[in-house]
Amino acid sequence: MFATRLTVTRNCYTFSSNVKNFVIVLRTAICSIELFIFSLAFSESVETRVNDGLIVGNRDYYQGKSVDEYLGIPFAQPPVENLRFKSPQKPDPWTVLETQKKKPLCAQPDVNISCWGLPQSEDCLYVDVYTASENYETDAKPVLVWIHGGSFTGDWHPDWYTGKYLCPTADVVLVVVNYRLGALGFLSLQDNVIAGNMGVRDQNMALEWVHDNIGKFGGDPDNVTIFGQSAGAISVKFQANSPMSGTRENPLFKRVAVVSGQMMTWNPEPLEVAQSFAQHTRCLTDFNISSRRFLDCLKTKTTEELVAASDRENIAKFLWTPVIDGEFLLDSPTKENMGKPGPFGSLRPFPNVYNRRNRDGSCKH
Repeated sequence: MFATRLTVTRNCYTFSSNVKNFVIVLRTAICSIELFIFSLAFSESVETRVNDGLIVGNRDYYQGKSVDEYLGIPFAQPPVENLRFKSPQKPDPWTVLETQKKKPLCAQPDVNISCWGLPQSEDCLYVDVYTASENYETDAKPVLVWIHGGSFTGDWHPDWYTGKYLCPTADVVLVVVNYRLGALGFLSLQDNVIAGNMGVRDQNMALEWVHDNIGKFGGDPDNVTIFGQSAGAISVKFQANSPMSGTRENPLFKRVAVVSGQMMTWNPEPLEVAQSFAQHTRCLTDFNISSRRFLDCLKTKTTEELVAASDRENIAKFLWTPVIDGEFLLDSPTKENMGKPGPFGSLRPFPNVYNRRNRDGSCKH
């Protein structure tokens, strides 16, 4: 009898505990639903018209100040199918475009733990724009353009790049740029079939887009600073010394700020890298294969296959970097060439800030 009572007591206790837990979960769920409905009821849409069409974004608030977010604005056509391994092309116009959600990361290997499980795609040439402007047409706020690092092969979690807190407090417009990575962004055959530098050309087209459209967000196109860290800092230096970034009289940006990274990171032997990559993709049937046949073979591969081959080739080598292509980069970025008349002197002098990050690129980075 005593044992039976004990069993019943235990069961009642368990039941009572389960009920309490259930009630807590139920209340939490109800509160979450109420908060969700509340957020929907008070969420605001904002819109502006850029050169390619009307875009619709979100309005958020921080410390009582509003900040408008336009997420996933295309600055180029999706670099897929016939545009794979090609320089970026300007986007097709649209009527109305929803820009209220971040787009997938550019395709990359799963080596960055902060990006595990996040969607990826070759269709990734988009910018995110954040502005605290209350009058797009009359304001002319300073503009910051962020170029992310990651050894030209990866990225960080996109939620780390947000202007929700920066723009209202610093009174600036922030633009976050995506660009192709790994072999998809930096494979080069040193010819017009796959010239290379797709990734930095993506950045350059994004800067051109900013120059042409940022005034529609309350930004000043003549007061643009580009900044980046690690590979992003290297990219900033390449952009500052590329003839594609304009002239001293009419540059795409006015200032640069870099954190670590140096412009000596360029690939002097792109054909050797391409040959090894071809073997990893099983597109190299013989050493006399033409560039056109190689490209045709690469077009048959899935994104996952190309990323895997790209990562296999790049391990501990950092080979997917800019190359001398005769257009974006005309000559070796060495000290002897810097500052000479021509492409490396075309944008000098300009205001710049240099900094470094301790152990950048190391295992403890």
